[in-house]
Amino acid sequence: MWLVDTGDQYEEAYDFVGEVGVTLPVLLDSDQSLYDGYSALEQNEAYAPFPLQIVIGRDGTIEYLSNQYDAGAVRDTIDRLLAEG
Repeated sequence: MWLVDTGDQYEEAYDFVGEVGVTLPVLLDSDQSLYDGYSALEQNEAYAPFPLQIVIGRDGTIEYLSNQYDAGAVRDTIDRLLAEG
């Protein structure tokens, strides 16, 4: 799993990750190229700016994408993907 945030500077991201104890790999999207690549994916509907929740499967496909906060749906998607192995 990856955490992607847009526009963060390295020092800010590094401090945050250390402060909250994140133990998974973190990808810094300083130039917002990843965010821009996922910002308009479904039926010409734009997703921006926040919240944007994306769960990407092991093969790189988008398994969940929403511009609404729904922790349960994200958790269900992650649980499904983990169960699939």
